[in-house]
Amino acid sequence: MLRIITGVIAGLIMIPVCIFSGTIVWPLVITMFSVIAVEEMLHCIGMHKEHAFSIPARIFAFLPIISYVFLMELAVNAFRSIFIFSALFFFAEQIIAMLNKNRLHTEKLYSMIALILYVVIALTAIVHIRYIDDGHQEGKYIYLLVFFGAWFTDTFAYFIGRWMGKTPLAPEISPKKTVEGSIGGIVANMLCFAGYAWILRSQFDLNANILFFAILGALFSVVGQFGDLFASGIKRHYGVKDFGKFFPGHGGVLDRVDSILANASVMFFVYASFGVDFLIL
Repeated sequence: MLRIITGVIAGLIMIPVCIFSGTIVWPLVITMFSVIAVEEMLHCIGMHKEHAFSIPARIFAFLPIISYVFLMELAVNAFRSIFIFSALFFFAEQIIAMLNKNRLHTEKLYSMIALILYVVIALTAIVHIRYIDDGHQEGKYIYLLVFFGAWFTDTFAYFIGRWMGKTPLAPEISPKKTVEGSIGGIVANMLCFAGYAWILRSQFDLNANILFFAILGALFSVVGQFGDLFASGIKRHYGVKDFGKFFPGHGGVLDRVDSILANASVMFFVYASFGVDFLIL
């Protein structure tokens, strides 16, 4: 019951956030999640008390709003601002390690750097996907796919897995996931993405490519499931059940956005490589 109540409240809060996603509300909310997610990750890997190393990570967590300001006020390309501040964070950690005579174990330090980069860059990507505009303001339609890809897959994989799941998918990482549920989630996500493309064509007069939306649905489903398993593997490695307690009954922010982070990273890469012309003609 607690999970359901939390889910309903979170959904009701996110509706106005999405309505005002074309304003500074969107990067501010994502930045809040970024700050919490970084703190959760630092606690998970045992770096939260290593202040010399954790303070740069906590500052880097504000990248979503920083890069938004750079884009809107200084017209600095999103990819460029992300690269610049990621490089600054990386080199700051190297300098601190040098000044501390590599007091921290190298494996632990670089694990932290890699995980923090992954979390913050993915969340920053979510901000900038919303503002993609190649002539049709595509961002305000396609940013939702990052979330749909995770939610549809999780929902259908859960119910199909319970109904007909017999073959464990990754028993050492996530014992409850099944191959049948995974496949069901992929197929369902493809159909949902194709349906969303049809809605865009019929209701919003956008020439959405239904075939490529379906292909993207399959890609997001697979990638999102890997993102989920990746996060589960991190928790298992560090011996924690949940990343945090931000969402009662659900765990922390990272527990709720693990698939979304993976999808956002892929969407940002796809956009950087191909634009959005193959989705909206």
